Amino acid sequence: MRVQKTHNFNNWLSGTYLSNDTSDIGYIIIPKNASSYMRDLVEETFGWTTEFNYNDNPKQKYIVVLRDPYERWITGVAEYFHLNHRNLSIDNDGLLHFMCQRVVFDVHTEEQRNFIQGINLKNITFFKLNENLSSNLRFYVTEKKFHNQLDLELNFNYFKKNTTIDSDEKVQLVNIIKRFLKNNPKYTHRIKDRYKLDYELIKKVKFYGTN
Repeated sequence: MRVQKTHNFNNWLSGTYLSNDTSDIGYIIIPKNASSYMRDLVEETFGWTTEFNYNDNPKQKYIVVLRDPYERWITGVAEYFHLNHRNLSIDNDGLLHFMCQRVVFDVHTEEQRNFIQGINLKNITFFKLNENLSSNLRFYVTEKKFHNQLDLELNFNYFKKNTTIDSDEKVQLVNIIKRFLKNNPKYTHRIKDRYKLDYELIKKVKFYGTN
């Protein structure tokens, strides 16, 4: 069963991935893990424009980008409030304490492991969200011969110049949260402990481009 293409973030926990009918590989979407960049890249470079569900239409292999859970949480909770409570100022201690006590709000702060539940990790090529992501993806695409080299270079040069930049409002939210956490380090430990299974996952897997 094919999933109708949508940008409804709440659908993504159910096993959504991008691919097409002919590829045996799919990209599993994890919000705040360079997902906008990756969506644009696989759609334009690989031609993976259809959303499927791996529970209904499993592929042989998958691509997944993982990110440091603490860093992801900061940007994820900022994204949540930016999308859902834009008229609410989070720059107050009461709301920030509540935010750090609740921790998980939506898919942007959901555990990363939940997006790949039920998949054999051996069937996933993992990429780490860091400064080497773009170059590692370039090597991977070249290795898999998804595209001819000219088109590949044109697409990567385009996406390098057009990587999504967060709005000033989201940057401000991130800075407010970081400042609060710096002044309340107990929450740093609480948040990292909440994502301990994600940290275990990151330690367990081998990332593409690493020895």
